[in-house]
Amino acid sequence: MTYVERERFNPPEYGLKTDEQVIWHEKAGTPFLTMFCGGCLPLASVFVIPISAIVLGERWGIGISILLLAGIIYYLARFINIRRTSYYLTNQRIIEVRGAGIIEAIPRSVFIDKKTNEFLKISEDHEDAGTWYNILIYDIDTEKMIKLHCVDEDVLESLRALSEKRD
Repeated sequence: MTYVERERFNPPEYGLKTDEQVIWHEKAGTPFLTMFCGGCLPLASVFVIPISAIVLGERWGIGISILLLAGIIYYLARFINIRRTSYYLTNQRIIEVRGAGIIEAIPRSVFIDKKTNEFLKISEDHEDAGTWYNILIYDIDTEKMIKLHCVDEDVLESLRALSEKRD
């Protein structure tokens, strides 16, 4: 496994290009499936492990315990990663940042004069005092992709407007 040095991004101190301004900044929300599984696996394991050990035997109980523990660790790591992620829309690019490093950046110029369905894939995640969306932004030409987790309607509308020409 190789360590990749990522460009640092923490506006306004560092990371912005010349004449670049942040239009909006959004932290990633936690998807419903991550919340549900991350909460249910620890609670279910309290009951599943002893019952499986009694009904199926000790070896099966240990195997099921290991699988449940792996699931808990996976969803905990996923939750931490998503909560460390932020999205920025600037006047020049769309940026996905994890911690203080840029994970992916797509220039806004690639979206001009394209139809929305050519660069956006939108799916509804859940409703909680409003609808939350998972949005996949991709550029086929450069093969870059950014997935926005649980963002609101305002972010969705501003991303739909990317294909309009700017002054």
